[in-house]
Amino acid sequence: MTGQQQPPLAVARQRLADALADTPLRVAVHGLPGVGTSTVAAALTALGRFEVLGAGVCDSGPRRPDVTVRVVAEVPRPEDRQAAVDAAGPVLMVLTKADTCALGPGGPVATARRRCAEWTVPAEPLVGLLAVAALDAGVLDAPLLDAVRVLAVQPADLRTAETFVGGPHQLPAPVRLRLVDALDVFGIAHAVIAVRQHRDVHAALREASGVDAVAGRIAALGAEARYRRLTGVVAELSAGAVGDAALAELLTTDEVLLGRMAAGSRVLRAAGVQIGPATGAEEHLREALRWRRYGDGPVTLLHRACAADVSRGSLRLWGAIR
Repeated sequence: MTGQQQPPLAVARQRLADALADTPLRVAVHGLPGVGTSTVAAALTALGRFEVLGAGVCDSGPRRPDVTVRVVAEVPRPEDRQAAVDAAGPVLMVLTKADTCALGPGGPVATARRRCAEWTVPAEPLVGLLAVAALDAGVLDAPLLDAVRVLAVQPADLRTAETFVGGPHQLPAPVRLRLVDALDVFGIAHAVIAVRQHRDVHAALREASGVDAVAGRIAALGAEARYRRLTGVVAELSAGAVGDAALAELLTTDEVLLGRMAAGSRVLRAAGVQIGPATGAEEHLREALRWRRYGDGPVTLLHRACAADVSRGSLRLWGAIR
């Protein structure tokens, strides 16, 4: 129907299809100059789980981000707090350069994690350089890995980047400078320890970077955003379905009910609630009853709504095979 207005049912189908689509989460990454925004964006891109959007992305319309990552250094500034308020959806503060935090129990990253826990918004620490080096094979290449192996048996002065690059060592200074650019001294130390412990260097750097915790928080926030968007579309269409039998039928199809079940399940899983697979008719019925009881318990309104969707979906699956 090019050039013509689509009929209401076709528009409703498209809106539902867009809300139900299982596409990668759209993540906008921005922050004040100099805080490491591009490094955080590169790390999230290298994960391959998200569609990372630029800082100039529009916060409204069909391409709006599912989650906004606000990159901060040390503490959120007034501009960071305002950006969080202005964002269209959920926001995760990422405390970058976590390796530069003060030493404390567990090291600087643990100190950064405790600092994030004190903030009033969701926040996670990240060592961006280590995340990129762990995830992008082109950063920590074979020559640099060989250099790390040399350092594992012939230690160098790692007190600062300057003492490492300028001090005496058999590794050429340009190689040491490349290592500093790729890992900084914090990452070099972790890489050397990994070699001495016969661990995979990339895996050790990934663990030390905190990138998986950041990705987990983004996934949790994104699951909630998508669920709210889907249920909002359904609620809006339901209001228009009064007296429209075709639209009312569309809203009760397997695609919509099971899509709501899947979206609700993702929210619950992101919060740490265990949802096991169900295959037979009896298992689906037990799951329906289980989630009805869960929703009647002391849970949030969001989890009550998700539980209701999981319960309805389980009943639909039970009815289909009993």
